[in-house]
Amino acid sequence: MRFRKRLQMHIIPILLFAVLFVTATVVYTTNYSVRTLQEDIMKYRLDVVLQYTSSEYETLSRVNLQKSKRYVEESKDRIFEFIKETELPGGFFIIANSDDDVVFHSKDKVVGLPEGTNQFLSDNQNESALLTYKYEGEVYLAYYEHFEPWDWYVLAVADRSIIFKDVENAVRLSMLAGVAALLIAGYSIHVIAKTISKPVEDLTKGTNAMKEGNYDARVKVEGDDEFGELADAFNGMAEEIEESFIQIRAKSESLSLLASFAAGMSHDLKTPIGNTTTVVSFMDNELGKLQNAYEEDRLTKETLESYINETEESISIVTKNIAQASELVTGYKTVSVDQLNRERRWIDLKKYVDEIIYTLRPKFKKTSFEVNNLVQDELTTWTYPGALSQILTNLILNSLIHGFENMDEGVINIAITKNEGNIVMIYTDNGVGISEEHLKKLYDAFFTTKHAQGGSGLGMHIIYNLVKSLLHGKVECESVLGQGVKFTIVFPDESFFS
Repeated sequence: MRFRKRLQMHIIPILLFAVLFVTATVVYTTNYSVRTLQEDIMKYRLDVVLQYTSSEYETLSRVNLQKSKRYVEESKDRIFEFIKETELPGGFFIIANSDDDVVFHSKDKVVGLPEGTNQFLSDNQNESALLTYKYEGEVYLAYYEHFEPWDWYVLAVADRSIIFKDVENAVRLSMLAGVAALLIAGYSIHVIAKTISKPVEDLTKGTNAMKEGNYDARVKVEGDDEFGELADAFNGMAEEIEESFIQIRAKSESLSLLASFAAGMSHDLKTPIGNTTTVVSFMDNELGKLQNAYEEDRLTKETLESYINETEESISIVTKNIAQASELVTGYKTVSVDQLNRERRWIDLKKYVDEIIYTLRPKFKKTSFEVNNLVQDELTTWTYPGALSQILTNLILNSLIHGFENMDEGVINIAITKNEGNIVMIYTDNGVGISEEHLKKLYDAFFTTKHAQGGSGLGMHIIYNLVKSLLHGKVECESVLGQGVKFTIVFPDESFFS
């Protein structure tokens, strides 16, 4: 019902406008006074000429040259030249004297005045209407003024046929107005039809975009009718789907990272476990020799002392390797558990950053890229370690994938300090940097320059959400192409308020 009302509100005003426009145009052109129109034009031009003529005469009067024939003639010549340059559409100017002589004519073909015209002009000086007269079979209209100092009758004259031409033009204008009204009505119908189909097309495009994986697609349909409600419902559904997808993708990336952690841990544990296995095997072999010597009654003091020494050394080696393995497992376990949990606890920021860097070591172990932990010593806080882990992990991986692209060497610096109740993290790399265009979309969901390589476009979006929603802080990025990046992350130090 509301949509139908909106449709009516579109059609009725447009049709009324079209009808009123055509009617007004016809009435205007029908009642338009050709003589009044022409009079206005001619009177205006004549006033211009008379003002110029009066100005010339006043100039002569001021210097007392109005009786000098030479200067008067020069002044009149200037007036005649000015009149020639003054446009009078469809007409011309005539200056006559009281003797019925034509003093000046602005048209190439001289059109004179009938005999006795000047007497008629003299008798009707106060009339403001147009004069109509015939000359050589042609009908002319004239508007005139008397310039008394030189006894001139200055006339603005127009051919009457020009007037009829204007009437014909007015009729044509009316017809064109009618056609224009019809075109407007046709266009209005087209627009109305479009208002019906456009929302449907937009909804279809939005649905197809969602189907193709573009989860940030939204439909812009203005209005409070059924289409508007449908668009709002679609956008609400799209936002829920996008949020769910982001969460799933973030979880997937966390699990993928954990798998990478597991692979790295497996690789790192090979050395201490392998060393331990070798030493235990050696100890087993030495114990067998000792048993044989004892059973064969060949056990001597020297043999027993040698076994004790070798056992002590082996135990020391095994202890060191088991401690190393235990430390590796603890570090991987801490970071991996934090990646999956969103719980707060006390952490030593420098040690925790070391653990994060260590777990990511397989990513840049065989490269010349360097990650420096510049965090202030003995800096502790009560916070969400999982959020910090994911933030730093995403930043470091972004530097390795994007920042150091086509580079053989690169440096990452991570610095964290406390300042006025806030934790301030400064992350920098000396990579290729980010363009101004890409900076504007850096935190948008699904924005990535690595679609072809499987980039999800969620890394920076997740960082932004973690900093803003979970840590209640803010993140800023500064970058110039070719000069690396600088991320400044500031969030409240919970330990400061506890």
